[in-house]
Amino acid sequence: MRYILFTSVLLCLLCTHAWADGYYTAVQWPGWKIKTSECQHGEKYPLVNMFDGTPETAWVFNQKLYEGMGEHYHKYKHGEGEYIDLQHTGDPISINGISLINGYAKSESVYQRNNRIYKLKVSVHSEGKNWEKTVDLTESRSAQKVSFPRVAIKSIRLEVVQVALGDDDDLCISEVSLLDGEYKIPWGISSTIIANDSSGDECGCGGGPDYSFLTPGGTKMTIDSIPTSVEGIALLPDSNDALIWNEGKFFLCNILTQRELFSHDFGKLQIIGWGWVDAQTAYIGVASTQNEYKNATWYKFSRKDGYSMKKMAAPKDTQKFLNEEMGPNYGA
Repeated sequence: MRYILFTSVLLCLLCTHAWADGYYTAVQWPGWKIKTSECQHGEKYPLVNMFDGTPETAWVFNQKLYEGMGEHYHKYKHGEGEYIDLQHTGDPISINGISLINGYAKSESVYQRNNRIYKLKVSVHSEGKNWEKTVDLTESRSAQKVSFPRVAIKSIRLEVVQVALGDDDDLCISEVSLLDGEYKIPWGISSTIIANDSSGDECGCGGGPDYSFLTPGGTKMTIDSIPTSVEGIALLPDSNDALIWNEGKFFLCNILTQRELFSHDFGKLQIIGWGWVDAQTAYIGVASTQNEYKNATWYKFSRKDGYSMKKMAAPKDTQKFLNEEMGPNYGA
């Protein structure tokens, strides 16, 4: 299988709030990619709070961040229409339900002060099997179960249909768990989490996203010489290794050991795209400007028997090279 990722695709737009302020809408660690549909997100109540095993913390959709944004403000008013996508990328796991702690369950007063989900649409996807249902949630700080036919899960979408309003216009979810019978399957959150903004298509606003490494508590962290915020991070399939690119520099690191494994500086050239052609080999394209594929210089990166970066001969047919050698997902 070939895997491809182009920086031109990833450079979605980040509204008016800088990443330095801690806004991100997607996280991933080995086995899981999770994102929300929101346009902005606060660092104080991060996405990972839904998976940390404690109702003392919560993920919060802050309606006030959307004031003055017109159509998008009304699209997700009170959090209605918001969704959370849970994509499983690891070894198959079999589940037959989810458990959810609705609202901010830290205390009864905090629970009543914030918005809670009243109606929730649950969509479950697996190989050849899909299940979907809208359920009513009760006014309770206890865990609530949604059962469905057993599946080897690929992804789940949780979509907020209707909310119960609190005094503050903040929609909260304290915990989400996967169930195998009554057993809660561990999320396996790693010591290093990859976070980024994935909201460009949702909010239609401008700027480029920065990626960051986070601790499970949501604090930004640095791995060796890799900057705290970078242009892109991609976790390799079935691996704890991550590729990082930033201002013409290419890095490889292991997110579990938190060690930098390899780096290469392309100087003033920009990394316009890369793709894995097998488990050990990637092609990287660099050029003076973004989207300059026809005039790009291509390098072959290998992690077999150590790490190496070698310049490749220019392809005779650039489009054929991109479509066939780099994989069928080019431009997706």
